Amino acid sequence: MFGAEDFALDMGLFSHPGQGLVNYARSALAVAAGSGQIRAIDKVFTDISDPDGLAAEAQRARDLGFAGKAVIHPGQVGAVNEIFSPTEVEERWARRIVEAFERRADEGPTIVDGRMVDRPILERARWILDRLEEEG
Repeated sequence: MFGAEDFALDMGLFSHPGQGLVNYARSALAVAAGSGQIRAIDKVFTDISDPDGLAAEAQRARDLGFAGKAVIHPGQVGAVNEIFSPTEVEERWARRIVEAFERRADEGPTIVDGRMVDRPILERARWILDRLEEEG
């Protein structure tokens, strides 16, 4: 988990901890964790009175590759869970990918929706469906 406030203190940063060097560190942590197949958790969002800001920051964290976001207030849990859960579009996509491979004798590349799909994409689709089953 990335502790942005701790990082900002260590670096002597006095600006908003969601900018500049903190964003670089967030990105670096997400990349390092992902390359080691470790699911990283993003920093807390400290403004409990700003649900739109929380949602936007959680979406950015998901887009960076974080698997979740730490919360500091019960009111933040729902939005964070929603953003980090697979969407209906992602579920439909994942099912099409897995079904395409289930019809094949091997896991070599194939075409789904006009796009080449290979093993890493299949594994991503399986991960999405596993997440949905865990949440189910």
